[in-house]
Amino acid sequence: MEKILRVEKGRAGDGSKGYVRIDRRDRMSIGVEPGDKVEIKKGDRKVIATVRKIGREYANKGVIRLPEIYREKLGVNIGEHVVVNKLYQRESYRREENYLQRETVIAQPPAYSQDRILQRSGAITAASVLLGIIGGLALLEAIIVLYIGGTWAVSGILEQIGEIIVLIGVIELILGILYIITANLLWNSKKTGGILGIILCVIGIPADILLVMSPLALVGIGGFIIDVVIILLIAVGWDSLK
Repeated sequence: MEKILRVEKGRAGDGSKGYVRIDRRDRMSIGVEPGDKVEIKKGDRKVIATVRKIGREYANKGVIRLPEIYREKLGVNIGEHVVVNKLYQRESYRREENYLQRETVIAQPPAYSQDRILQRSGAITAASVLLGIIGGLALLEAIIVLYIGGTWAVSGILEQIGEIIVLIGVIELILGILYIITANLLWNSKKTGGILGIILCVIGIPADILLVMSPLALVGIGGFIIDVVIILLIAVGWDSLK
């Protein structure tokens, strides 16, 4: 028998074990017990998971605690509804497994739990930290530059130079925000963060080279090395991004 249940956030750790949680009354309606397999459907998408008991706070509410990995595969959000069907009993699982893998999409536990129990690669973690530090320093420098340039522009002292300094400060502010956003995306193992990180570093390399040919040569050399290191770190940890 099928049952329509409302989606709630999955219990921490269930995503990596392939578990969903359903109330006793709803399990009886579906005809399953803890340990049995159910098919969960939304439109033409479906996944298979193992049933486990749900906490008392969810009793008699017609809900299914669905980990994020399953919500993403089904394309549903918390509060939406899915159809749950009895699939087969535990003792028949091994016999049916090969057939089911051919007929439907079985949500396999990923290399990391998508309930934010992420296992980032060390390279991606290092790249994220470096980008975050660069972004923080850029924001701090932007605030100082904007204050100095704004003061000069408003007071009339070196007004034109002040306006140029303000423009530089705005650019640094935008770059600082982009670095912080990129660091956050990488910290959450997002491939978008890897792409943005590489773009920012590639853009930064010509600026580093110009600094090398100026009195700020040491700053340029340091910036060049950091940009190259970040690109290499992202490349090494690319396969861990999603």
